Amino acid sequence: MKVIDYVVTGSLLMLVVFLFYIPIFFLLRKKNIPLLKQMSWVCFVGIIFVILVATGLFDLLLGGRYAFNPPYHFLNLVPFSWVRETWAMGFLAMISQVIGNILMFVPLGFLLPFVFKSCKSPYKTLMGVATFSFSIEFIQYFIGRSADIDDLILNTLGGMLGFGVYLMTDKWLFRKLNSQEKCAIPETGEDTELEENE
Repeated sequence: MKVIDYVVTGSLLMLVVFLFYIPIFFLLRKKNIPLLKQMSWVCFVGIIFVILVATGLFDLLLGGRYAFNPPYHFLNLVPFSWVRETWAMGFLAMISQVIGNILMFVPLGFLLPFVFKSCKSPYKTLMGVATFSFSIEFIQYFIGRSADIDDLILNTLGGMLGFGVYLMTDKWLFRKLNSQEKCAIPETGEDTELEENE
């Protein structure tokens, strides 16, 4: 199933990102940047990397065989055509592709508000996810992959589901991040003088 392939590939790619992150962690730790904030950025970069690989855009960056010169173009501007195509592709294959398109963008919708404060608004997260998905579909048209409005819809839906998860966990993570930031702030001389006077 493609969903399992996405999960396995995504996990391996995230592992690669974390391995590259290890030396960066020791550098940032000296600057008292909270671990939770660091991890949100690492995961954000990781999921972008995973999406680029899953959608074939990473091949483009490496100068793929059909980079901007494909033998054919495929464009679908009819929403929900995947419902009709289910019978042609097979139910399990189509459902797997639909679920994969949704799940791939859930982490992005979850991480955007952590990485960018402006994306704490659902509208801005929606626009950010939709714009990123549209950019992928736009480029895919020119590299021999399908540009499909259904993918745009499903990707955006996945991103907003991720934003819903963010809303459910925001208060707990916000308290956690604040406590880490307070612990990271070194004591000033004024605080020490006040303690001595008391």
